[in-house]
Amino acid sequence: MAEADSTHRRCAVEGCSGAHKARGYCRKHYKQWQRRGVRPSSQECRHCGKSYTPTSTQSMYCSKACGRAAWNKANPEKAQARGMPRYCRVHTSECKQCGTTFVARRRRELCSRACIRAWNADRARMRAEGSHQAEPRQCRECEATFTPKYGDKRRSFCSSRCRSRHYRRIRRSKERARLRAAQVEPVNPVAVFERDGWRCQICGKDTPRARRGTRYPNAPELDHRIPLSQGGDHSYANTQCACRRCNHAKGNASEVGQLPLLAA
Repeated sequence: MAEADSTHRRCAVEGCSGAHKARGYCRKHYKQWQRRGVRPSSQECRHCGKSYTPTSTQSMYCSKACGRAAWNKANPEKAQARGMPRYCRVHTSECKQCGTTFVARRRRELCSRACIRAWNADRARMRAEGSHQAEPRQCRECEATFTPKYGDKRRSFCSSRCRSRHYRRIRRSKERARLRAAQVEPVNPVAVFERDGWRCQICGKDTPRARRGTRYPNAPELDHRIPLSQGGDHSYANTQCACRRCNHAKGNASEVGQLPLLAA
């Protein structure tokens, strides 16, 4: 039978050198006590030191009061909280979401419903980002390669600036054509420039892409073969790439340049 150490206590049966943890008997005598009712004739209370005859409900203390007093002595903080009414008990904690210190009647890790929603949203976003796999794509405006992050709704443009520039350019031409009561088609100037090979269809000179939107004489501009003021349509078939110099020199003239072979 094992000898008693610092973490165990002696068996309550006289002459037994066994050890126990909480029941008052060693393993052997505890089973005998359960089966045959074997119990010591007298025992010393662990709290008050009084000798008493243990019953089936007593193990280490002579009464419930001694057991309660021993527990209060071993756990002073819990004993103080237990003695208070339930509505007076408070706990001080630090919120895991915002880091503020708050006081609550129950032990909690988050201080408010807003922090609970934010905490759950962060956990859900982290799980979704771990499973999110987006493919690199090319911007329709600046042709830069970008990969949209989780939650980003951009699919064709790398930024809101490129998207605004793209649709503003198309919208401006459509409004001009609509004011002239002409037939309107959503024409993308970049598509027209690429169709014409970034070359002026009037003088035949190159119009560099980098100079688009500038005041250089060879900057590419969208030109209507038959001007809108003369009843021309705003369509791919009636537009062409022209340098800034030729576009200003042409003015309101019509039928200047070569007709496109294929309409975009």
